[in-house]
Amino acid sequence: MGKIVATLLILFLLPACGARQAQPQAESTGLDNRLSCEHIQGELAANQARLPELAQESERRGADNAGMLLLMGLGGLAFMDNGDTQRSESAALERRNARLREMAAARNCTLAAPV
Repeated sequence: MGKIVATLLILFLLPACGARQAQPQAESTGLDNRLSCEHIQGELAANQARLPELAQESERRGADNAGMLLLMGLGGLAFMDNGDTQRSESAALERRNARLREMAAARNCTLAAPV
């Protein structure tokens, strides 16, 4: 009985090893009302820089998954990354950026053009 429980536990937990944990950014924070135009611009710039990093991470995912299958055979299926992490983080950054642009417009901030 103990071996069955241990096997089921491993099979349940193993797929969680395949990808890193998503850390989506909140759309708004308790400090939003204190952000200056410069702060808004800086956060927008940081978020815009993070989006291409997430896209590259997502592109590498395919090669990483193929390598895992070659290395571990069918056992590698448990470690495959389905890409939800990058998609959820990118979507969260886009929502946050939209919120930052709304705040900037409400404060009459002049935002630099995105690079």
